[in-house]
Amino acid sequence: MDSTQRSNSQSKNSAIPKYDYARRPLTCETLSDWKDRVMTRTRTPKHPSGIPGMDGIVWGVHPGELMILAARPSQGKTSIACQMAWHLSSKNQTPVIFLSLEMSRMAVIERVFCHDQKVNGNLLMKGDFPHNFNERFEAFKDRMLCSPFEIYDDRGRNREEIVEVCEWALSSCKGKEPAIFIDHIQRCRTEKYPSRQEAIADYVQCLKEVAMKYNASVIATSQINRAGAQQGGMDFLKGSGEQEEASDVLCICQWPCKIDPTKDPRDYIVRVEKNRNGPTGDVKLRYEPDIFTFSEERI
Repeated sequence: MDSTQRSNSQSKNSAIPKYDYARRPLTCETLSDWKDRVMTRTRTPKHPSGIPGMDGIVWGVHPGELMILAARPSQGKTSIACQMAWHLSSKNQTPVIFLSLEMSRMAVIERVFCHDQKVNGNLLMKGDFPHNFNERFEAFKDRMLCSPFEIYDDRGRNREEIVEVCEWALSSCKGKEPAIFIDHIQRCRTEKYPSRQEAIADYVQCLKEVAMKYNASVIATSQINRAGAQQGGMDFLKGSGEQEEASDVLCICQWPCKIDPTKDPRDYIVRVEKNRNGPTGDVKLRYEPDIFTFSEERI
């Protein structure tokens, strides 16, 4: 490099302004916060879902994001949500709020109990108790009381109720990143809106806002219409395209036997249709209906 080139290079370098932190406080703070968050990442999911195979695609649940689990009625949405919520709370000590808009609090607890203690739910419903029921109940009670898992069946049907519950329940999280479950979206209140579609759109947008405001992982179940049972896909979500737009992860869940009766009724598919930060694909699971449990598919 001759003297002229060196002079031009020095001139260009001297023209680069120095950082002015006072003029860019938000950007500087965001960059620092982003680096801190990235440095907490590990080679295993920080908040594992507890659903085999899903973590390999979506890498658990993520604070600040909205995940939607969609299916036809009675096709496993609540069972998946309960298993994920219990895993996050009992195994990962993630503070969990479960807003059940369809089932009673006791019904949710019963599903979680059967899953955790491997008790046949069908027999339990008929009053056929295992011989060691009391011991299993005490073991489950200890695990439940040691897990940050709160279930509500009388809150969460509109913006005001969701924010109220979050403000009260999350005040005790002590800096931990919570997970909020809603079962299910179509049970939101609609009377103050011109149409059901607009009510659902506003409700879904609220869920996304809550995820970002509280740095929470929000997991909501949703229904798809009858055509979607055959064809699948996000186009068949009931009520609003806002679910497709606002969600960061959207999964379509189904039993193949509902389409093809020759399929094993225990086979189950979770199709990751949308994953804002990664790949999509199918997760093949086995469902044990007696204990409301999903596990790895055995071929």
